[in-house]
Amino acid sequence: MNMSDSDAVAAKKLSKSYRDIRALDELSFAVARGEMYIIVGPDGAGKSTLLRILAGILPFESGEVRVFENRYPGDEEKSKLDLGYMPQRFGLYEDLTVQENLKFFYRLYNLPRKNRDDVFARMYKFSGLEQFKKRLAGALSGGMKQKLGLSCVLLHEPSLLLLDEPTNGVDPYSRRIFWNILNEFKEQGMTIVVATPFMDEAERGDKVLLMMDGHELASGTPSEIKALWTESLYQAPCRDSREAKSILDDSRMVKSSILFGNKIHFVPESEEQVERIKNLLENKSLLSGEIQRIEPELEDLFISLVTDE
Repeated sequence: MNMSDSDAVAAKKLSKSYRDIRALDELSFAVARGEMYIIVGPDGAGKSTLLRILAGILPFESGEVRVFENRYPGDEEKSKLDLGYMPQRFGLYEDLTVQENLKFFYRLYNLPRKNRDDVFARMYKFSGLEQFKKRLAGALSGGMKQKLGLSCVLLHEPSLLLLDEPTNGVDPYSRRIFWNILNEFKEQGMTIVVATPFMDEAERGDKVLLMMDGHELASGTPSEIKALWTESLYQAPCRDSREAKSILDDSRMVKSSILFGNKIHFVPESEEQVERIKNLLENKSLLSGEIQRIEPELEDLFISLVTDE
C-alpha cells in the first residue's frame, strides 16, 4: 500500500466480520498528519470497530493498515507508543480520585517518575481538573469524566489521538469545551480521529468520512461533501413538524423530507410545487413562518445517501 509521508493513518480495502455481520467492507481512507478527521455514522456503521483496529487491539480479516511507519498486522505494539485511544466506555476507576487515576495510568505507561509532576500540571491546565484532583472519579459530571479520560490517554504525549464518541451523553456546554480542547491539541500538530454519531460535529473536521454498514458513503472536506448535493432544498418552520412531514410525504409534492426539530427540510418535486406546499401547510394551520430556500447540511446529504442505498 502506498502511503504519503504526510499521512498519519491509512487503510486499504479493510474488512472485518463478526460471524455473519460484515462490520467493515473493503474500507479505504487516509488521514494526513496534523488533521482533524471525523468519522460519522449511526450505531452499527462500523466506527468503533475501525478505531479498535487502528488502536491495534482488534485483528481484521483482510486489507492493509498503516499508522505512521507501522504496518498491521505485525507492528501493533510499536504503534501504541505513538497513539492514545479513548473508547466509548473508558475504564476510569470510579473509586479512585482524579489524581489517583492519573497516577495509575501513568504507571501503566511506565513513564519516568521524575517527569510526573510536570506532566500532571499540563493535564490539569488543559482540563481544568486541578481543583477536583481529590474528588472521586465516580462523583464527577459526565463532561469532567471525559476530560479525565482524555488526560489519561494523553499522559505519554501521543502523536495520534483516537476518540470513540467522546461527547456522547455530555451536556452541550461540556461538548463545546471538549472540542475547544481538541482544537488546541490540533493546533499543536496532533493528529486527531474522532468517531461520532452527531452530524454537527462533522463540521468541525478538516476531513469527514460518512459511514454506513461498514462502508463509505462519502468522504472529503465538509464543503466537498455538501457540494455533492444537486437538488433545491427548502426549509419550512412548523407548529407540529411531525404532522406536517406526514402530510407532505403523502402529498406527492416532495421528493424527500427530513425533520430538524420544529422545521422540515424538503426537496420539492418541482419549483412550482413550493407555493402549493405553502398553501397546504397554511390551510392545515401548521406553518409558523416563511418557507425559505437553504443550503444543505451534512445531515441532509447523509440521509439522502442512505435513502439512495
